[in-house]
Amino acid sequence: MEFKDYYKILEVPRNASQEDIKKAYRKLARKYHPDLNPNNKIAEEKFKQISEAYEVLSNPETRKKYDMLGSNWKYYQEQAASQTQSDDFFQRRTYYRTTDTRDPFYSFFGDNFSFSDFFQTFFGSSANHGSRQETRDIHSSINIRLEEAYQGCDKKISLNNKEFRLKIKPGIADGQTLKIKGYGQNGGDLYLKVNILPHPIYERKGNDLFRTLTIDLYTAILGGEVTIQGIDGKNIKVKIPAGTQQDTILRLKDKGMPFYNSPMHFGNLYLKLKVQVPSHLTPQEKRLFEQLASLQKSK
Repeated sequence: MEFKDYYKILEVPRNASQEDIKKAYRKLARKYHPDLNPNNKIAEEKFKQISEAYEVLSNPETRKKYDMLGSNWKYYQEQAASQTQSDDFFQRRTYYRTTDTRDPFYSFFGDNFSFSDFFQTFFGSSANHGSRQETRDIHSSINIRLEEAYQGCDKKISLNNKEFRLKIKPGIADGQTLKIKGYGQNGGDLYLKVNILPHPIYERKGNDLFRTLTIDLYTAILGGEVTIQGIDGKNIKVKIPAGTQQDTILRLKDKGMPFYNSPMHFGNLYLKLKVQVPSHLTPQEKRLFEQLASLQKSK
């Protein structure tokens, strides 16, 4: 099983703070996001890698597991959930561990750790050893993009030797948990937490969306119209009033996220305007601005 260095993928040191990890993800997501790299398979694969790395490292608990087990921690978690394979796994770990004090399991638990201690520490009570026929609920998570949360999506889920397609409705909230009956252990239920990855441009708050829009000085002074791409991929024409000031916020009604279970209703989109001042003026442009300055002073 290939090892993936998630810290290297996100270009952060192993002691990076959670905030540094988030900033690194957002920076790389802006660079490799599929919307910004259409039909670019390399960028698409890179975006998948950084999303996978962020999923693990952004959560302190899963980051702890990764730091202990490496990128194969999910494999060990699945072994804990599968009672038919857990005995073999434990026997293999016992055999290799008992004679090698360099083993991370040995150094972490010492001589007296047991199978249930190990998985209880790392994966919680759902992994306790017990009857093979005992019904158990399973808790897991899935990452989706903000665009998928907007449109709704179908996801192929493979868990505990079961595979199914999950339909996620438009407008689902970040952190919302879905209950899928019968897909836990031995007929238990699956509780699937949906995590929405940060978007490189849009920020979501409830059903509203927020983004920064940079306009040139001339549009800010004279007014005009600019076109942006909405979260649904469609173009939106935005009217800029004449005399727009720095940090002006425009509200675009019904251009936000759809309401969950009420997809015909939408939140709003808020645009914070940043005025870009020209940094390199030609001699003629400089003279014109000097004339404008004189006119303003003479009023």
